[in-house]
Amino acid sequence: MVENSCSSKRLAACFGLMILFLCISAPSFGKESLLKNGSFEQWSEQNKALDWYQEGESESAKDCETSHSGKCSFHIRGDGKKLFQINQAIKLDVAAGTQVSISGWIKVKDHSEGLASLWLRIDNDERKRESFDNMAKTSPRGTQDWTYFQLTLDTTPRSKTALAGILLSGNGEAWFDDVTVTISSGAEQSKSESTDPALISPPFPFGSKPVFLKPHIKDKRIILLGESSHGVSEFSSAKIQTIKYLHEELGYNVIAFEAPFSECSDVDHQITEKAAADLMKSCLPQIWHTDELIALFEYVRKVRSTGSRLHIAGFDLQSRGLSIRAKITLEQIDLFNNGNLLQKVQSLETGTVGTAEQAFALAGRYENLAKVIAILTKNLGSLAFQEEVKELQAEISSRIAQTYFQSKPSASKERFETRDKGMFNNFSFLADEKYKNDKIIIWAHNAHIAKSWPLPESPKTLGHHIHEKYGENAYKIGLMMGSGEAALNNRAIYSIVPPATYLLEGIMRKNCNSACFIDILSNTQEHAGHLFRREIITRDRGRNDITLTPAKSFDAFIYIDKVSSPMYSNS
Repeated sequence: MVENSCSSKRLAACFGLMILFLCISAPSFGKESLLKNGSFEQWSEQNKALDWYQEGESESAKDCETSHSGKCSFHIRGDGKKLFQINQAIKLDVAAGTQVSISGWIKVKDHSEGLASLWLRIDNDERKRESFDNMAKTSPRGTQDWTYFQLTLDTTPRSKTALAGILLSGNGEAWFDDVTVTISSGAEQSKSESTDPALISPPFPFGSKPVFLKPHIKDKRIILLGESSHGVSEFSSAKIQTIKYLHEELGYNVIAFEAPFSECSDVDHQITEKAAADLMKSCLPQIWHTDELIALFEYVRKVRSTGSRLHIAGFDLQSRGLSIRAKITLEQIDLFNNGNLLQKVQSLETGTVGTAEQAFALAGRYENLAKVIAILTKNLGSLAFQEEVKELQAEISSRIAQTYFQSKPSASKERFETRDKGMFNNFSFLADEKYKNDKIIIWAHNAHIAKSWPLPESPKTLGHHIHEKYGENAYKIGLMMGSGEAALNNRAIYSIVPPATYLLEGIMRKNCNSACFIDILSNTQEHAGHLFRREIITRDRGRNDITLTPAKSFDAFIYIDKVSSPMYSNS
């Protein structure tokens, strides 16, 4: 085990995948840097940083009042037009598989355009460029305190020179300090201590319980399990193993899916009466009609058949109509009042929503129905099925939200927010009424469980609403992937290329063998949590780049390096 500032933390066990507990440590400068004067403590009489070659004209100087360490830093003030940079050339004598890295600390003020960046280039023996990287996608913006960055390039047997530098283009000010260039083998690079997550645990036996979660969720009532794509076999396997552990060891008794509210309610009441495959298909959308999920529903059936508590629920809006139980409740109300509420509901379920006007009209009819039910049931006094009436009203509210959702423009912020607010209202009914004394597990996409999500236009998510209402009682785990294959919602298979080093997944991949667990909440101290407190690019569905601040979106990550598409059920 690697000793570092996180060594006192418990290591993770593996659960069907080699899930490792990751820590964040301050950067290690134990390896000798090939750069000269990277700490910017040596200056000429002309106020030039010694050993650095300067290109461009800009207001630059040493700043011995602002530094990350030591006495001074390199300060550049942009003029909004020109690019300014300094660099050094480093001769290489390396073997195949070697990596060259530049790292350093950057601070910016009022920098909204251009780049404040480290950069690295490798040339071959003919002085032709082999590879190049800068911080075009990760440059700090606005005003930010000292933040650590790193770039890494692979070499070839012909690599002869590395050019390493810093630059500022655009406006604002930037400070640079503690810039280093190091050379290491690929194996050394992946295991080295850095501000990135560090590998600190060996593989564990296949099938072990995820006991590493316990200290992080001991006081949490709601566990949200995300996924960057619905069509990943390993995500389902990891989550199912987690669900079993949470139920058997920690008393979580409700599994709430991003699935239709009404249909899943019926399934829960039929759980011991039908085959697991039929239950799964009645509750879940097609993307989850897989062998892995059949196994989960079979597990729930077995638990319930023993008389123990473990419930299936859905909180999504996209139901085909009211549940069978809701319609039975309507029939009972009709019997007491000699009414025809059930007939009215059946006519509403055939209503068309193509325009905003149609949506408002249909929603209004549902709202009037809800008012009539409230009046009729109130007049009945101590009704024997009051709990069923509450659920009926919740389903009608969900139908109203679904009506508005269907009228919103596709892929719009308004449509996303309408759906997620409706899902939150459904979940609140489950958490506050139907299962008010139970601990709950949520299964949904990362975009919905995140407290903050960038697309489309930073909408208010389900996770945002849950965080506002339930606060520290909820723990949000985003599942991420590196490479392999996944499936779209229509089951079409697509390839996932290995992540670039600047991506969040790339950083995780560099420090993981097969799978890792990272608790963000315990890694947000000074220096240790810098990676999670700044914007970084990650991949939705393993292929669409988005930018988010991890600590503002999730409480933890599970990263799985190699994934595959699900085994779809044909039964």
